[in-house]
Amino acid sequence: MTTIKIEETFNDHLKKHLLFAVNYFQSQEDIKLIATIADRNEEWLKKNANDYKGHNIYAYYIKIGSFWELFYLGQTHSKYSIQRMRQHLIKASKTTSSKLKDFKNIDELGFKSITIDPQELRHYFETMLIQELRKNHKYLSNNLLK
Repeated sequence: MTTIKIEETFNDHLKKHLLFAVNYFQSQEDIKLIATIADRNEEWLKKNANDYKGHNIYAYYIKIGSFWELFYLGQTHSKYSIQRMRQHLIKASKTTSSKLKDFKNIDELGFKSITIDPQELRHYFETMLIQELRKNHKYLSNNLLK
């Protein structure tokens, strides 16, 4: 059996970026209110596509009182970011995992995202972010089946 050992400095570098991402998604800053239920449609998505295009790690938040609570965190290839948003908010195919069913009754839904480069690291960051963030976010731990 062969073992590939990641150099300490590379691992420390990843941890530094992971800590930044954890703090970013825990922060109440930069959460963008997504359109109300009535406004979430193809026309709204086309009009606002530039605001959401290109990300590959994203989070949805629900409003509880005056506080945004992290509800769901996911990843996608950046070239599919708008398609993934459509699946979560407007229309999902039967073959995809989507939060459309959970989001359809939530009027105040928040969103924020980051881009991980290179793209291939988005899976690692998603896994590590979920591991870290679900410790402090009860809705996140109940709504992620990962």
